Amino acid sequence: MSERPIFLIDTNIPIDFPDIIPNGDDSIPDNPTVDTRGAHLVIPTAVIRELSNFKKERSSDRGQASRKILRHIRKLVEGTNLCMEDVYKLAAPITIASRDTLLSILPIDKRKFNDCPFHPDSNDMDGQIILACLTAKEYYPDTPITLLTNDNGLAIRATARGIATSRYGYDQPPAYTGRREISVPFDLYHHWLAHHSISLDMWQEFMPSETPLTANEFILMNPIDWYEHITNFANIGRYDPFSKSIVPLKYATNFPLPLKHPGHAMYAEALYHPDITGVVVAGPAGTGKTFMATAYSLEACRQGYWFRVLTVIRQPEDDKLGALPGDLDEKLDPAARPIKNALFNYLTKTDPDIKRAVKKAHDLIKGRAPSTDKSDRPEKSIFIRIEDTVELLWKNWFKNVPIDYLKGLDSEFYVVFVDELQDFNNKQADTIIKRIARGGKVIVNGDHITQLHAPYLDEYNNGMAYFRRETFNDPAVAWVTLTNDENMRDDLVKRVNQRQMDAREAAKQPHKEQ
Repeated sequence: MSERPIFLIDTNIPIDFPDIIPNGDDSIPDNPTVDTRGAHLVIPTAVIRELSNFKKERSSDRGQASRKILRHIRKLVEGTNLCMEDVYKLAAPITIASRDTLLSILPIDKRKFNDCPFHPDSNDMDGQIILACLTAKEYYPDTPITLLTNDNGLAIRATARGIATSRYGYDQPPAYTGRREISVPFDLYHHWLAHHSISLDMWQEFMPSETPLTANEFILMNPIDWYEHITNFANIGRYDPFSKSIVPLKYATNFPLPLKHPGHAMYAEALYHPDITGVVVAGPAGTGKTFMATAYSLEACRQGYWFRVLTVIRQPEDDKLGALPGDLDEKLDPAARPIKNALFNYLTKTDPDIKRAVKKAHDLIKGRAPSTDKSDRPEKSIFIRIEDTVELLWKNWFKNVPIDYLKGLDSEFYVVFVDELQDFNNKQADTIIKRIARGGKVIVNGDHITQLHAPYLDEYNNGMAYFRRETFNDPAVAWVTLTNDENMRDDLVKRVNQRQMDAREAAKQPHKEQ
């Protein structure tokens, strides 16, 4: 048994990746980053304690997952009559034949740590997990022992105690943006303009070294030796998986405002295309992800395509929603403010009366003299007037829905809009995917998947990454990535975004000795 590598499992691993605990399947799905087949898996009793605490969260995904995991573990361990010495020494594990895997539950052998300077409090679950790792190392000093955890704090503390750690998750597909910009031969582009289509066979003939096209991927073609000016995004095509051909944009012009950048034309096409029921848009701050989704959703409801816009909110952790003041809408309003702000900005660009008021304010800012005619002065400030209109639109067309309340619904009669998907966990993202109905629309967006604002999530384990894995190359889903060059805010935002992206890329490079 000591020849098998030993993996101790932290609490966050089975909650996010329950398949790590053998359940009779022949293999672990989704290509895990750490292959545990043939290993000895160890669950510290501190993890059981944490799961028991989490199971009390009646309405949260974490509570539901904890209850399911505990039931499964109990089923595995029932009927085993072991003495404590065998338990401490991992000497009588449960055998999971389908994966050639062993499974043990490990309490702390406190006798071995009486003289150890490390004495964590009994409520310090991370400390108790570290002691469990040290227990295993004491009994098997020559066996590779690794703590699987996605908790950075625990990983740091464990490493300081000489314990090897590793993240756990599923391998990510190759970086996918939903768009490619490519130089194409003159003859291919001429055919594109003449026939408004490029078959998959012709594309492969002219571009044999290109990676395979994926469903609803957008292609920005830069023709070689082409000297005519390209207008109206005529060089952008979309790969249609049904006809197996690249087709021109057909619906982007339905967007109510002029489109200035290629990425925004791709986004508008995906929003308005009737065969695309799931739209995923990623990109840095300020590129119009929320603005365009909000504008589309409002106008689509006004025109009678759907009944209402359901804005999905990631509710507070640990069932704290009921502790917040007000009714449900008031509790969730802070999370909906970005969407209301997008409505505010949309009105300043489309409502004639508001546009005139905003123009007057801009004229004053630029130093032009204010009017001396008292009758020309508004009874309310411009801000209050727009806010009143926003609240009226919100009441008529929008509804906040906590993610847990979304279960059982589908999007047949609604636009389902999810902002900041990278802050949702895998189970919540799975719930969103399964709301997609024929004829409805689900729009999800988020910042770069390294810009996370929620605990227990990282760039490999979050709603955006999960959505990409599960819907990749699906004919009903379009993925659009907006670039920093397509930023709609002040140039300062673009420069800050670029510095942050450069810093992330630099951090990925191996350290060079000075």
